[in-house]
Amino acid sequence: MRTHYALLLNCLVLFASCNSSATDQQGKKGDSLHTTIESAAAPNNTLQTAATRAAYSKIIKIDYQKNKEILDILPLLPDSAMATWEWKKEEREGMVRSLADNNQFADTTENFNTITKLTPNYFETSVVDGYWTASLYKVSENHYIVITNDVQGDGYKINAFEVKDQQITALSLDNLIGANPGNLLLKNNSEKCKSVISEEEMGMFTYNLSNPNLISISCYYLTKKANSDCFKGNEVILKFNKNLKRFDFIKVDWRNFKQ
Repeated sequence: MRTHYALLLNCLVLFASCNSSATDQQGKKGDSLHTTIESAAAPNNTLQTAATRAAYSKIIKIDYQKNKEILDILPLLPDSAMATWEWKKEEREGMVRSLADNNQFADTTENFNTITKLTPNYFETSVVDGYWTASLYKVSENHYIVITNDVQGDGYKINAFEVKDQQITALSLDNLIGANPGNLLLKNNSEKCKSVISEEEMGMFTYNLSNPNLISISCYYLTKKANSDCFKGNEVILKFNKNLKRFDFIKVDWRNFKQ
């Protein structure tokens, strides 16, 4: 009988020991799994932080000598020529200096101040919700008329300057192209016809200043079919007169705008 009790007691002890061992193993396995999740999350967060901190930089290559005249004008322009956005003189100087040395510069402002068109007489960059342009009209060597156009949303601000031997002077736009060039479109000077267009209305006229000799001023609101009773056309063409340093009227015509 004692032998049976002893045998039964040994079995109970062995069962308890096995159960305790299994419980310990489950606990250790649970702790190990929890640690793995935590350590896996840490590198992911670290990568996200590193990506967030990474600075944008893109090398833009430009032939400096080919576009020297327009590029060298940019640092001379006053801040008022780009009043709706900020492009500091120091930044412009740095860009031109880098282009002069290496024909390239580092663009560090993604989706802001992105050059979209560049010719020896014309510079265009996209900014915020619009674009900004600078145009050269050459009078003689180291002597230019410069017109800037700051286009934002539905409005624009045009400024004019004379640059001679690196000295810049503000000019009256009215003296260059006339006070209300849009009025040149009118065929009928009645109040009814005049009320259709207004130089004061934002977005009414579009100025194309990319040609080195011509300026196009157009109004896409006007069509030949709907407005020929009042207007001779929807586009005015002016030509640069370097002797008088102004733009002379050439013609009015109807232009077909793509819808």
